[in-house]
Amino acid sequence: MESMAPNHTYYSACDGAWRGRMVLTIHDGKALRSALSWMDAWSVYILAYWPAWLGCFMLHTTVGYEPSGVVRHTTIIRWLGIPLLRSVETLQLHEDGTGLELNGQSKSTLTPWRSLPMVGTGSVNASASEATYECSWLGTTLRQTVQRTEDTVTLAQQAPGFTSNQTLHRQTPRG
Repeated sequence: MESMAPNHTYYSACDGAWRGRMVLTIHDGKALRSALSWMDAWSVYILAYWPAWLGCFMLHTTVGYEPSGVVRHTTIIRWLGIPLLRSVETLQLHEDGTGLELNGQSKSTLTPWRSLPMVGTGSVNASASEATYECSWLGTTLRQTVQRTEDTVTLAQQAPGFTSNQTLHRQTPRG
């Protein structure tokens, strides 16, 4: 039996639903305000400074892997079950076995008239345990590293002025 390329192995293993608490930290408010529109910067400030006693933000994500090399990915940030931000992306896995292209959109519940493009590239390491991405998000560049184990993915995101770290746990059984 032929083994799958690392990018196919990685996304096949990630197929399903995942969830975890969102933790966002602002390190440089000036850089954040310079990189984002006032409305987007305000949204990031809310995610960073919202008091926990009012309820935490949760990140829900789904991955739909197709052997043809197409991956459908959704992310929803929820507060008390209410969706606040939703992104939908399609990833096209490259035939080189590690690369990928990302195309999608994000939309905030607070600004339903506005949809923002998400375009980027990424790669999966040779052991299919880590993926890295660089894409447009809220009009700036977001860098993301994801480390995968069987039932956990750990995301580290970085953009001008802030970082975000999440540990997501599998919500649906594999297979």
